[in-house]
Amino acid sequence: MIFTPVIEAWGEDLPTAARNLASDLGLPIKNIYRWRDQDSIPAGWFVPLIGAARRRGIKGVTASRLAELAERRRLERRGSA
Repeated sequence: MIFTPVIEAWGEDLPTAARNLASDLGLPIKNIYRWRDQDSIPAGWFVPLIGAARRRGIKGVTASRLAELAERRRLERRGSA
């Protein structure tokens, strides 16, 4: 679980977090569940995600942190290939 904690920061449980994040980003909730299921957030959503976190007062969602997580995920995928 690399990106899942970022998604879960939007609520006390997954349904609430998914609903809140989907609302903040203007996306269907199914997109958020797909991100969680794939443990991935598309890089094109990093900037809107950072802004949404800032508006909600969620700490630790920064460009450098998201880039770190993306690199960690890339390395894990490469290692399993």
